[in-house]
Amino acid sequence: MTPAPPADTALGAARAWLRENLFDGSFNTGMTVLAALAVIAVGLPLADWALVSAQWSGTSADCRAAEGACWAIIGEKYRWIVFGRFPPESVWRPILAMTLLLAMISQTLDRRNWGRNLLMWWFSAIVWFFILMQGGIFGMSFVPVERWGGLPLTLILSVLGIAAAFPFSILLALGRRSRLPAIRALCIGYIEAIRGVPLISLLFMA
Repeated sequence: MTPAPPADTALGAARAWLRENLFDGSFNTGMTVLAALAVIAVGLPLADWALVSAQWSGTSADCRAAEGACWAIIGEKYRWIVFGRFPPESVWRPILAMTLLLAMISQTLDRRNWGRNLLMWWFSAIVWFFILMQGGIFGMSFVPVERWGGLPLTLILSVLGIAAAFPFSILLALGRRSRLPAIRALCIGYIEAIRGVPLISLLFMA
């Protein structure tokens, strides 16, 4: 293990970095001071609104009377935010379903686990996700898709979206470099159209 540098050496290195990157000449010094003033001008009122003057508990009337953020709604509506309209007596099912997905994501981050076995585990995890969320078997009550929401729905849509988008993006990239004019034109047109449309518009259309 590399020993930690002495305090005076570390302080000298920090001063050298500041002098080289933030205070190198009058122009950089002026920009650094302006940036610091801007951060202070924006950060102090934001901290006051988000923390000091915020309403951390109470009712909607208390929030309307407060001068800062209303964080009381988080404690009151956390179940709707996390689980949507899923039946309260069965919230253990989306919790377990999310745990499966998060466990698979953590395993996928380690490249040593990549292989056929990981794909099989992913397939099994997704199947069990839908079994847990929808129910209707193994003594679990049936929950229609219309009542899914919150974090479980966000996770499964993200996983399936990434899984579908990655090979599709590879095909588009290869098509863009194709020597066939029609294929290249179609791929370039699709890529530029999607890239040029605001994401919020695509979300509304979806």
